[in-house]
Amino acid sequence: MRKLQRTAVTIIAAFLALATPALPAATVRVTTWNLEWFPNGTPKELPAAEQAKRIAVAADVLRPLNPDVILL
Repeated sequence: MRKLQRTAVTIIAAFLALATPALPAATVRVTTWNLEWFPNGTPKELPAAEQAKRIAVAADVLRPLNPDVILL
């Protein structure tokens, strides 16, 4: 009797596994950026206008990548 139960459970499990539609895999884009000395480029402070320019350039580089996750 136990063997019959195991067989029935195995058949039902196999049927459910085959009958369940597979979900498509999703792509996740991850971008990393080392921000040491950003936006100055060195340990010295740059003028605020130069820092703002570098931040805008970095944003222009990151935007087209369209990442889902940004690690800074």
